[in-house]
Amino acid sequence: MSTPRHVDRLLGAIPAEAKRDLADSPEVGIQLHFSLTIEAAPSFESWGNGGWCDGSSITDAGIILYRPTSNRRENFTLLHELATTSSPMTTPASTG
Repeated sequence: MSTPRHVDRLLGAIPAEAKRDLADSPEVGIQLHFSLTIEAAPSFESWGNGGWCDGSSITDAGIILYRPTSNRRENFTLLHELATTSSPMTTPASTG
């Protein structure tokens, strides 16, 4: 499967309401629709992996940790960590 088709398949599995909430606030959208816990980790004082890592997912526990940056990088990190947890991407939590 080509990358664009794979991306379309993954994004197509996310309900429109969840996409809107993720766009408005990744932190709220992830917690509301994917039942994951988001925790700021101020102890991540400097970028890990040579500046390429601001977050970590503990998939079995349903936790996403991120380094607070107070800017758009935080949104990228949260959405990146969501994308690395394959089961929530294909099975959003029920919102009703």
